[in-house]
Amino acid sequence: QEPHEIVRYKASGGQAIAVACLSDVHMEERVDPSDVPGVHNQYSPDICRRRLEQFAQRVVLLTESQRHLAQIDDLCLFLGGDLITGHLHDDQKESNYMLPLPALLFALREINSVIAHLLEHGGFERIVIPCCYGNHGRTTKKPRAKTAAETNYEWMLYNLLVQHWADEPRIEWHVASGGMLYIDLMGHVCRFTHGDFMTYNGGTGGASVPIMRAVSDWDKAQPAALTFMGHFHTARDFGRIILNGSVMGYNAYALSIHAAYERPRQQYVLIDSKRGKSLVADIFCDYMPKGDKP
Repeated sequence: QEPHEIVRYKASGGQAIAVACLSDVHMEERVDPSDVPGVHNQYSPDICRRRLEQFAQRVVLLTESQRHLAQIDDLCLFLGGDLITGHLHDDQKESNYMLPLPALLFALREINSVIAHLLEHGGFERIVIPCCYGNHGRTTKKPRAKTAAETNYEWMLYNLLVQHWADEPRIEWHVASGGMLYIDLMGHVCRFTHGDFMTYNGGTGGASVPIMRAVSDWDKAQPAALTFMGHFHTARDFGRIILNGSVMGYNAYALSIHAAYERPRQQYVLIDSKRGKSLVADIFCDYMPKGDKP
């Protein structure tokens, strides 16, 4: 029998929103090649800047590649915490390229550059920006519950970003005053959090087991169709849970806890108005100086 002719696909006019996760950047942290023998990673503020350029450019390219399937007018840019490293650990006090406050100003400039690129080249009518603080930005020795936001450098960073873009009507800001945010995207309630609420000391199933248990508990109070989080420097799609990677990549700490190697990458998700999550893709942010490989 002759094969039947498959007609050329025409977009049905459906709508979707793109979600680009940006977390665990650790902008001022130092990674030397000798720290991670065999994987050839290194990191500095200059390398960070180039990787963030890749992030912004590739968010635009990924969105353009999907616009033949659905109308994508909006972007959700999730700022998921640990944008700076701070002084959470003593060795970071000794080795970081910057102290926390200069790192905060550096982060302010670089995130502003990312947002400006997305506004100018992304073709978005609206950018929704949920902002969750991470554990590395805290100014206290032990984690806080009630006052975690006000004692975290990143809460200040996010408020400075809001002020900078106060006259830009295309941006919709959501700055967390607690550990998580809930935002309706295309009729689907999404949960955003850094992800450091749970403890993980190794074991079968990896971090997926405590993550899924935590999300199940959170759903009893406020159900969510999707949960976005970072913290573990591991990009994974667990169905209803999107775990983000890191921009910094493999470092001495990852080596010391026997973490699996992963290229520097972030997560891109497409949420269809009818179908919900319809695409998960990697945003590789793996620039290395010429002659080196991540």
